[in-house]
Amino acid sequence: MRSAERLIRLVRHLSSSERQFGCSPTDLEPIWKLYSVRPSDELVQFLTLITPQRFVDIGVVKLMPPTDLLEYQTESAPIYYHTELDLFGLAYWTGISDGDAWTIDLRNNTIFNLSIGSEYESREAAVKNSQLVFRDFDRWVTYLYGECLARTWAVPPEPE
Repeated sequence: MRSAERLIRLVRHLSSSERQFGCSPTDLEPIWKLYSVRPSDELVQFLTLITPQRFVDIGVVKLMPPTDLLEYQTESAPIYYHTELDLFGLAYWTGISDGDAWTIDLRNNTIFNLSIGSEYESREAAVKNSQLVFRDFDRWVTYLYGECLARTWAVPPEPE
């Protein structure tokens, strides 16, 4: 999956370490029990590739291992109260404020940001009030590259 490879490349480049990425789909199973819908095969594949063995923070995305990802769904703002809306907390990021979240609507794989302290009554309201909405992983990763460039961070060259 090209988008996952690009994200891993960006994270490794900016974190200056050879972090280990990847997990088994079974590592993610406890997370899916929190939601009323199953994640798409595409999301599961993406997560099994990008999930690190240890927490990694490059500012535009802060990825976490499966055990922390599970805790993030149930105990961390701004995500913990959105599981009933089938909004999956993918990662933190330093966006509009430190502690914002990258979130995925499990019903349609839309990726968007939630600001810390955001509470919404519906999935639609959460997406509508987001400043950033991406319909696929490749566009999201492209945005992350662009955000790094806007912050004048050196990014790795794109693979051909």
